[in-house]
Amino acid sequence: MKTGLVAFVLSWVFAPAFAGCETIPDRSAKPMRVGTYHAPSLVIAWVRSAEHARELEALVAARDAAAKAGDLEKVAECERKGGEMQDLAHRQLAGEAGIEDILERLRGDYPAIMKQARVERIDAEGEDLGDRFELVDVTELLVERFHPDDATRRLIAEVRQHPHGVHVD
Repeated sequence: MKTGLVAFVLSWVFAPAFAGCETIPDRSAKPMRVGTYHAPSLVIAWVRSAEHARELEALVAARDAAAKAGDLEKVAECERKGGEMQDLAHRQLAGEAGIEDILERLRGDYPAIMKQARVERIDAEGEDLGDRFELVDVTELLVERFHPDDATRRLIAEVRQHPHGVHVD
């Protein structure tokens, strides 16, 4: 009985010191591989893509049709939307706005890209993930989704020299 009481008291006294230490981290475990991307590169790939061009063409066609029909309100709406799209692209390129709209277009490609790059997830470049992660640049794999031409590839290579974005005047 005395031994049981001593064990109980010791466990009660020392339990707080060992709280959260149920497992000892395995330092030999391989770090998690995380795919990262250079956001300005994705912005350039998107705005120079055929898909983006089709969206702009549709907006211009809607504006032109509205102008032909005399619908000045619709014309103004289309022009406002076009200006907002351009402003957003400039802010994204400068790193002043997120690229969620572009990433959303790529979400369906994530499983194949993650498998090809052997990563467990994809995060923005520059996020501090700690030393338990191995960072793998998947920018090129993401850019390829937009089928860039050679001129776009050269532009992306130039922009990669500016890790935090570039300003467009």
